[in-house]
Amino acid sequence: MVKITRALLQEHVTKTKFRHAMQRVANQAMILTTCATTSPITEGDFRGVTLSSVTSLALHPSPMMQFNLQLPSFTSEALHRSSYFAIHLMRPDSASVELAKLFSKGCVVQSYIESHLNMIRKDIKESGGLKKFFSKIEQRNDIIGTLNKKSAQEISQNSDQPTDVSTPVVKKRFLPFKPFTILKPTDYTVYPISVTKLPLLNNCDRVFICKAAQNFRVGDHEIWVAEVQDILSGEELRKEHVNIIENTETEDEVLKNIGGLVYCNKEFKTVGTIIE
Repeated sequence: MVKITRALLQEHVTKTKFRHAMQRVANQAMILTTCATTSPITEGDFRGVTLSSVTSLALHPSPMMQFNLQLPSFTSEALHRSSYFAIHLMRPDSASVELAKLFSKGCVVQSYIESHLNMIRKDIKESGGLKKFFSKIEQRNDIIGTLNKKSAQEISQNSDQPTDVSTPVVKKRFLPFKPFTILKPTDYTVYPISVTKLPLLNNCDRVFICKAAQNFRVGDHEIWVAEVQDILSGEELRKEHVNIIENTETEDEVLKNIGGLVYCNKEFKTVGTIIE
């Protein structure tokens, strides 16, 4: 049993205050995609994760960005194998919110996806989005949470030893997250680079094609430095799937679709008005 000391209590309080303070900071919700292997490549080899830590780092001698990943991470493993990846600046709309939510789910939902793949694809096709999938994941998590609490309490009642009711009895399987297996082929474009391929999300404003330059560990996170090799517009990607001859957006519509997808206080937002 862990003894609660004044130092441990203060550390917990500081961490809680830090977490709540950082929730008030607005960050870009950007999506990183990569591939876990080289040739041959299928949709199941593509990986992705939502990031809120992407920043520009340098312009000289070459454009560089940085971000971090919490460890352990299947995405980190894929980056160490491939070294090529794409970072998406998303359009500030509902489609991007759905994608950001999807790519934040991670490995805890992959076993559910694999056992219900056909049903999930059918739901997405019929509803035209991911909301039904998110709803079922929330229901599943609620059921698992209830079972864990009930099972732990039953064990405690039948044991002469104290039981931690937060200890999971119904354990989740952790598998590499494969979000592209449930996305439609028109949702992304496959981009060949070096000996691999990258899945590029079509609903982005801009996508940065990157190669890993450095990475190092700090605490329970890994910091990555990326060299930007190219930048594509979302319009270019969407032309591959929709018959667009020219950009038909008005100037007001173009301005409305810049600024990226902002995440603050556990909500997705757009860039606000100018402060005079």
